[in-house]
Amino acid sequence: MARARIVIFGWAHSVHIRRWSGGLVNRGYDVKVVSLGRQPLEGVETVVLPRRGGWSWFRHAAR
Repeated sequence: MARARIVIFGWAHSVHIRRWSGGLVNRGYDVKVVSLGRQPLEGVETVVLPRRGGWSWFRHAAR
């Protein structure tokens, strides 16, 4: 059976994002975090997008 894949959109420096993503990885899920700015999370695949104003999430939607 294939492992479930989860994408989390949020700030990588948020304690909640760190706990949720780390807990899901420990339970065997494939987790990817998409964040605006900051450093990638250790042990979790992290896509860090450059922050460019208030509509940054929408500007990067095509990526």
